[in-house]
Amino acid sequence: MRRLRLVEAGDLPKHGVFGRDLALRDFRRYLGQSRDGLCYDASGGLFPNAFTALAGTVTDGHDLHLYLPPAYPDGDPDHRRLLDFGVPTDGCADFFNARLRRFASRETAAADTAPEAETVQFSEGPQVFVGRRGRGKSSRLAAKARWLGADKRLLVVAPFRSNLTRLQQLLADMDNVFFLSPDDALFRAPQVDFLLVDEASAVPPAQLLALTARFPRYALAASEDGYEGHGRVFSLQVLPQLVARDGAEVIVERQAWRFAHGDALEAVLDAAFLLQPVLGEAPTSWQIRQVGRAELAADEALLRAVFALLFAAHYRTTPEDLKRLLDLPQQMLFVAADGARVAGVLSILLESPLPEDLAAAVLRGERRPQGRLLLQQLLARTEEARFNRPWARISRIAVHPALRRQGIATALIQAAQTACPAPLGVSYGYSAELAAFWQALGFREVWRAADGRGLRPTSLRLCATMRFL
Repeated sequence: MRRLRLVEAGDLPKHGVFGRDLALRDFRRYLGQSRDGLCYDASGGLFPNAFTALAGTVTDGHDLHLYLPPAYPDGDPDHRRLLDFGVPTDGCADFFNARLRRFASRETAAADTAPEAETVQFSEGPQVFVGRRGRGKSSRLAAKARWLGADKRLLVVAPFRSNLTRLQQLLADMDNVFFLSPDDALFRAPQVDFLLVDEASAVPPAQLLALTARFPRYALAASEDGYEGHGRVFSLQVLPQLVARDGAEVIVERQAWRFAHGDALEAVLDAAFLLQPVLGEAPTSWQIRQVGRAELAADEALLRAVFALLFAAHYRTTPEDLKRLLDLPQQMLFVAADGARVAGVLSILLESPLPEDLAAAVLRGERRPQGRLLLQQLLARTEEARFNRPWARISRIAVHPALRRQGIATALIQAAQTACPAPLGVSYGYSAELAAFWQALGFREVWRAADGRGLRPTSLRLCATMRFL
């Protein structure tokens, strides 16, 4: 059993503490590793994606020790990483950390029934092993390599050196295995009989699809956890293509290997970070209203329903997005709901103008300060200074799957257009279907990226009712 322990700063060891001695920006290289306990100092702020990812490396019988200051006199330092350039931190709330403290200070119940152990039949056709962290996917991949035997040439690929090292250790006695990074595998294209990819969800989608096309006999191990959005991208975009194109067999790993079933740490993290949100029942009637951060933080049922809907509708949702939703200023949230039963959600981010000299540098392509996605794309792509003005950017819009095509999205946008202090705009990955959707809502296209690489371009759709256009 693993647990999350809240400790004082003085209780942390002198060395080897994440957030203090070990840089959090490199957290992805620890994925797939196993650690006998872990210490995290959040004096400099708690980075949700790194924290949840690192927690997955803790082995059974060991704990995650967290120092989370009871308060930050000058505000949570992590907010600076999330805010747009020049936006002060004094408008930020501390709802996210308060919620984490609440869950960490009490025992959280896990599922009662352990999943039955999977009986996996290996084959020489394409197979994909998917599951959450700690489900033994890398070990399953090593077992697949041994099943294939010593008479076949095997290529093992992983995006992080730590994963390659782990598999080298597991397959140390096999001399028919080559270990390469994804880039090297595509560039060198060695003559092999079988491809095995660990941490496949962290490989860029286009690169992974190219690898599996070049080596059509393959096995992949992929995490469903989306600490950087990777797991969701893989599950929603890449995996369906592998199944349709190659007839890949999908094997879901449910039984925990790295820790016991009913693990207390995983249960706390699932609850506090909403790592596995469950889409609720669709309401039969609803009203549209604006919801503030304080109300969302105080109403756990509503928060879970809103985040589950956003999670289901967007492939790059991460734990960090929950912190943004609860803490950051300059945002507006509209829901179509009956109590905590949510039919639709619209998230708006307010983008303020840049200082004139900085806007001019963006227009010339010399600067790209953090944030203001819509404003900066308009300046850089149109080269028109008039777009350096306030915008209300549609960040996400989601409607319950059971209630689509009933005018809910239109009603949400109409409510936002009335309430927002700036013109509405949106930036999204272009498709004919989405283009028709935004056009039907009264938006017109201002700019679309050229499709020079065979990938979907990005389009900007802006409201047609803007007076100055």
